[in-house]
Amino acid sequence: MLEILLNNSRSFGGYENKTSQADLAVWERIAERYSIVDGYTADLGAYQIQIDWQSRVRYERNYCDLWIKGVDNDFDRFDKFEFERVHVCPVKVHFDAASTCAYQGGMHELHSVLIYLFLVANLATPGSFNLYRSFIRDTERDPTKDSLAQTDLELSEYVFENAWHEAQTYPWLKVGFLPFDQVAAWLESLNIKNKNVATTDLDRALFSLLYLGRASFMDPTAAMWIAAALEALFDTPSGSSFSFLCARISALFSLKDPEAIDMKRRLRAFFDLRNAFAHGGARIHHILADDRDKAVEGDIGRLLEVTGFASAVLIAAIQELIRRDWKGMSFCEQIVPLTE
Repeated sequence: MLEILLNNSRSFGGYENKTSQADLAVWERIAERYSIVDGYTADLGAYQIQIDWQSRVRYERNYCDLWIKGVDNDFDRFDKFEFERVHVCPVKVHFDAASTCAYQGGMHELHSVLIYLFLVANLATPGSFNLYRSFIRDTERDPTKDSLAQTDLELSEYVFENAWHEAQTYPWLKVGFLPFDQVAAWLESLNIKNKNVATTDLDRALFSLLYLGRASFMDPTAAMWIAAALEALFDTPSGSSFSFLCARISALFSLKDPEAIDMKRRLRAFFDLRNAFAHGGARIHHILADDRDKAVEGDIGRLLEVTGFASAVLIAAIQELIRRDWKGMSFCEQIVPLTE
């Protein structure tokens, strides 16, 4: 038997009275829609995955109840709450072909389902589904003796949750809580579940977003994936990508002049950093450098600021596509005659 060991969601504090209710709604829908998942592969045939999400749902209900009833005037109740950091969800995987020798007993198929749910849940409620320091474990194998006993899932919700917090400062981003079923239907319509190679600009943006789940935002390589995703999503031509990108972002969000100017300034800072790293000139830290060094502290602070804003624009744009039920964007140049 397999089991999923889930780390808690949300690395940011604040707004728990809102986020706890939104998270509960997501996990209840996951339990209702994805407790049984049917699939098929050409080499292994049909299979079914059964996942018991109840331990996580129970915790989310209790956590939500804690914040709904309020903790401001009842610190004793808050102190006694049993905060959990690991949630164990048992899993059964069944392959129809009795002779099938499934790779790692269905770990790969389960891993694929979890990555898909990671996208659905976090595009619906940013920060609600964390796979960082989470694992799939084969209960019949000893992880101290068998390297195939455990798969590290490694996907952090940081990029999504950060985007939601950025939108509290920049409301035009409109990063918010979308209906889970709406997001699931939109992703289903893209047919990306079984794709190994991106075939559309939107595919490229979504696959890049998954890599951002594994990237450290204290490392400038995250900027490469953010830029790749933005340029793919907004179909920006090479050589003049920055001006085209800003104009297209402004058009999508119908930005007023002050908002457009501020957005362009912040994205300019982001692309300056990306270009410095990609083309040379960026300051490179020792691999063990940390913020005890004031120079390193300043560099990391600037890096987090510019990548945080740029990645929030990315999440905001994808959510806007979902609201409009669009499968991508195409931009047309117009010729306007001058009469004087």
